[in-house]
Amino acid sequence: MRQIAAISLLLITGSVLAGPAAWYRWQNANDPLILCSQTPPGDGWVMVQGPFRDSACRKPGQPD
Repeated sequence: MRQIAAISLLLITGSVLAGPAAWYRWQNANDPLILCSQTPPGDGWVMVQGPFRDSACRKPGQPD
């Protein structure tokens, strides 16, 4: 029982310390389209700038 409680406490503590993911600007390799996303949008996209703290890719730097 103590092991289950200890594991649960470690899992909860880890999630509390986790911060928000950074945002990046991605450009389509086939045209000049640029978007802001936390994850790669798919094949044919190249990361061109980042990290940013906001979803508009305007505030530079890592999330707080």
